[in-house]
Amino acid sequence: MKNIWFDGGAWTCAWGGGVIQYLKQNYPDILSNYNNVGGYSAGGYLAMNVYLDFNEPDFWHCFQHETHGFGKYHLWSEEVANRVWEKDINKRFINDNKITLVVFSAHKLKPIIKNNWKSEEEFINFTKGTVHIPIMCGKGLHYIQSLGWSLDGGLTHRDPPKEWENTLIISPWKKSSKFIIGPSKQITRKLLIMGDFDLCKKIFDQGYEDAKLWVKKYY
Repeated sequence: MKNIWFDGGAWTCAWGGGVIQYLKQNYPDILSNYNNVGGYSAGGYLAMNVYLDFNEPDFWHCFQHETHGFGKYHLWSEEVANRVWEKDINKRFINDNKITLVVFSAHKLKPIIKNNWKSEEEFINFTKGTVHIPIMCGKGLHYIQSLGWSLDGGLTHRDPPKEWENTLIISPWKKSSKFIIGPSKQITRKLLIMGDFDLCKKIFDQGYEDAKLWVKKYY
């Protein structure tokens, strides 16, 4: 695949975390040989971790609760975004379009698909508007940018950019196929509104097994 795309869905990203865990441990080339990686909402968080070449022995640590966020690569998007920004000393990724994130503008009432940023501040603010999961329900995801009010990517199943060809989609909502890694059974929508960590762990483990099934059938 030339490109990788992650669908969003609040805490259902734990399922995508399980997919990443299995592929990183067993088929790391799938998440390494790409031209572009991207996503919306929680999928943007997973996309940034793939860009970081996340290779911890247990990706579940991302989702374990701590006083300030969730694990050492916790879901607080500013933490992850800082790591992404600092990955390249020369900041080459700003112009190579490798990362694509989707955010909505309440001002323009349409999704903004963005793949380059002029500064670290602009990048951080954009990621806050699309993947700032911990405050999703309590405060909303509204941040002021030059384009107006921006908010989370939502649950609209945004598709990858039209110009992307041969894209592998990792989605907690779509049915598996040759080009889509999806769940073998429906994921509860309970995770859209709360961070139940026992349930998250079950969903994470399901993602691990679903990736295994996909590899066996299609790869």
